[in-house]
Amino acid sequence: MKNIIFTALFATLSLITASAQNFDDIVSRLAAANPEISALIKENNAVLESLKAENNLADPEIEGRSVWGSEGNKMGIGISQSFDWPGLYRARSEKIGASKIALSELYAQRFLDISQEIRLLAIDFIAAKRNYSYFLSVKQNMDSLRSKYAEAYTRGEVSVLDLNKVKIECLKVASRADESRLRCESVRAQIAAISTDRDALALLDSLNDYPVEQILSEAEYEALIDRDPALAYYTAMADVAHKDVKIANMQALPSFSLGYEFEREIGNNFHGFSVSMSLPFFSKRHKKEAAISEKAAYEAKFLSAKISALSQMRDLRKQVRSLAERLQDFADILEGNNHLVLLDKALKGGEINLFTFIQEVNYFIDAQCDYEQLAYQYHSSLAKLNRLRGV
Repeated sequence: MKNIIFTALFATLSLITASAQNFDDIVSRLAAANPEISALIKENNAVLESLKAENNLADPEIEGRSVWGSEGNKMGIGISQSFDWPGLYRARSEKIGASKIALSELYAQRFLDISQEIRLLAIDFIAAKRNYSYFLSVKQNMDSLRSKYAEAYTRGEVSVLDLNKVKIECLKVASRADESRLRCESVRAQIAAISTDRDALALLDSLNDYPVEQILSEAEYEALIDRDPALAYYTAMADVAHKDVKIANMQALPSFSLGYEFEREIGNNFHGFSVSMSLPFFSKRHKKEAAISEKAAYEAKFLSAKISALSQMRDLRKQVRSLAERLQDFADILEGNNHLVLLDKALKGGEINLFTFIQEVNYFIDAQCDYEQLAYQYHSSLAKLNRLRGV
C-alpha cells in the first residue's frame, strides 16, 4: 500500500510542457485587433486632414450690388481672392510633414504599450495554466489514491485515520486546482476584453511555456531606449513646435487680396482691379513666443523621460539578474534531485510514518510552487526589461 502512495504522488510532480509557439506573433495579432488601436489610426488621419485644411487658399469672394436713384440705376460686380504671404504655405506643409512623423510615433508608442499589456497578461495566463495543469494532475492521482485507500479500509488494511489523511490531502489539492482554474479564466477574460482576434486568442490557449528571451547588455538596452517611440514622439513634437515658430514668423508678414471690379452707371461701363493688404499688428501677437516655449517644453520632456528610462532600465536589469540567479538556485535543487525517492525509501524502511511522508511530500510540492512563482516573476520582469526589443 505504501508503494501505491509513492507511485501516485510521484507521478504528479512533473510539470506538463508543450511545444513552443510563436509567442511574439500571437501578441502582435492580439494587439493589432485592439479597438483603441483602430480608433487611434482614424484619429491621427483626422488630425492630418485638419492640418491640410488649414493650408488651403481662402475661398474666393463674389460681391454684387445694385442701387437706384432719380438719375438712373447703378450696378456692380466684384470678385476677389485673398492669400497669405507665399512662404507661409510652404511652412505649413513642413509642419504637416513633421506632424505626420509625430503621429506615427504616437501610434507606435500606443501599440507598444498595448502589446506590453497583452504580453504580461499572456505570461500571467501561462503561469496560471501551468499551475492548473499541475494541480489537476495531482488531484486526479490523489482521487485515485483515495479510492484505493477506501478499498483498503474496507478490507481492514489501513486505519480510518490514514483514510481521512488522504481525503484531507485530496481536498487541499482540489482547492488549489480550483484557484488556478479561476485565475486562468480571469486572465483570459482580461485579454479577450483587449483584443477582438478570437483566432489569436485560441492560439494563446495552446501555449504552455514562457517565451524564450535573453538578458541583454546595458549598452544594448541603452541603444533600444534611443529608439523608444515615446522619446521619438517628444523629439517629433519639438520639431512640430519648431515649424510653428517658422509659421509664426511668416504670419507676422502681410496677407493680400486681389480682385476684379465691374460697374455700370447710367449706361457707362467701368472695369478695374482692387488690391488690399492686411497688416497683422495685433492678431498674431505672442504666437511665436508660445511656439518657442512649446518647443522647449518638449525638449525638456525628452530629456527627463530618457533619464528616467535609463535609470529604470538599470534597476530592472539588476532585479532580473537577481531573479535569474535565484531561479537557477531553485533549479539546481529541484531538477535532477528526486527527493520523493528518498522519502519512499524512508517510508518503506519504517523511518517515517504516513503522516510524515505526506508532510514531506507537501513540502516539496510547495517548493515546486515557489519555483513556479519565481519563474513567473522572472519572465514578467524580463518582459518589462525587453519591452523595446521589437522596436
